[in-house]
Amino acid sequence: MKVRLVLPLLLTAGALGWILIRGLGGSLTYYLTPGQISGRTEVGTQIRIGGQVQPGSVRHRDEQLLFVLQDDSGTVPVIFKGSVPAIFRSGQGAIVEGVYGRDHVMHADTLVVRHGNRYAPDGRG
Repeated sequence: MKVRLVLPLLLTAGALGWILIRGLGGSLTYYLTPGQISGRTEVGTQIRIGGQVQPGSVRHRDEQLLFVLQDDSGTVPVIFKGSVPAIFRSGQGAIVEGVYGRDHVMHADTLVVRHGNRYAPDGRG
């Protein structure tokens, strides 16, 4: 009698655990680094990339901000369209969220910059 009750409960708990882990899998990784992007298949998908804003790479074009995120093993060009945080500058940490295009450019709609030991979001409120 106990086996009849315990076995279905274990199977149900296992199935729920598997669904939970599969569902949270993508959100458990806060962001990828520029070095992790090369050779991956995130093209066309919504992702986050974090790194340092490459000195000398920041440009404004029309209503877009263009810059390059870098880490020790790679770089990713970024096109950001949105409200730029007042503290954004070359050489600081930043995280962008958007679509990594077939052109190997990150088309970002969210920009969060590092200020001291914390990250500050863009000007949207």
